[in-house]
Amino acid sequence: MDTVVDVGIFDGSLGIVSAISALKALHINGKLQKLRRPVEVIAFSDEEGVRFQTTFLGSGAIAGILPSTTLGVSDKRDVTIESVLKENSLEVTEESFLQLKYDSKSVWGYVEGPVLEQVGFPLGVVKGIAGQTRLKVTVRGSQGHAGTVPMSMRQDPMAAIAELIVLMESLYKNPEEYLSYDDQCSDSTVKSLSSSLVCTVGEISTWPSASNVIPLNI
Repeated sequence: MDTVVDVGIFDGSLGIVSAISALKALHINGKLQKLRRPVEVIAFSDEEGVRFQTTFLGSGAIAGILPSTTLGVSDKRDVTIESVLKENSLEVTEESFLQLKYDSKSVWGYVEGPVLEQVGFPLGVVKGIAGQTRLKVTVRGSQGHAGTVPMSMRQDPMAAIAELIVLMESLYKNPEEYLSYDDQCSDSTVKSLSSSLVCTVGEISTWPSASNVIPLNI
């Protein structure tokens, strides 16, 4: 069951329960047996990539586009996806992994967010979901004692990363002010970018991570 850390009791579980409830309603009114194609409810795990930092694990697998090398991806504790599957009595080989494939046009997902509630719509149908690109960025500075290095002599990566985050937020909120485009890119495309682009800095770690030390890198 996929979820985001500390986002609330309905995240992930609501989508699964809603799918099961929909099938129950179809069964009660006698329409389930009249469907032209079989229906399955699939509960993905770590679709957001919180643990393994590899997004769309479940949907990528059933669409047949997830490379078998993904089984060797590990989390922060060096536990691989393959070993986690084995712990749950799932023996997955490269051959069986590649055989797992559904018709991508027949796969439907449930996506949660605040937009429908804000506009007052109970339900909406989307054409796709947000593609994700994840980057690990290192900003290096000059490590020093926090009490003895004057501000004029500092190369503090924490200050640099703060400026970078603010710049990125401004860019994604107002891309038309930063991006250049030719006549092939219409105004509607730029407006679409303004309403759909998102950027998030979800993790920050410092070294050596001490309150009295100017960090060496972020």
